[in-house]
Amino acid sequence: MGELPLPRKPRERIKRNPLIFNLSRLKWEALTSGRIKPVVYDALAAADAALAHMLVESGRHIGKIVLTWKNV
Repeated sequence: MGELPLPRKPRERIKRNPLIFNLSRLKWEALTSGRIKPVVYDALAAADAALAHMLVESGRHIGKIVLTWKNV
């Protein structure tokens, strides 16, 4: 039995597949231009990281949970 090939790094897959490369490029262009924006469920202080982790584990949120370092 031969050795299994090592998995490619994600960036290598993107570079080798033109469709994935173009979709990735379009996605980043849309994000950086502000045409699309991520949905933020909640922004919590870094001190509340345990609460943020519980929210993520619960799976009951829709959107990103952001940790902030303001006034930490």
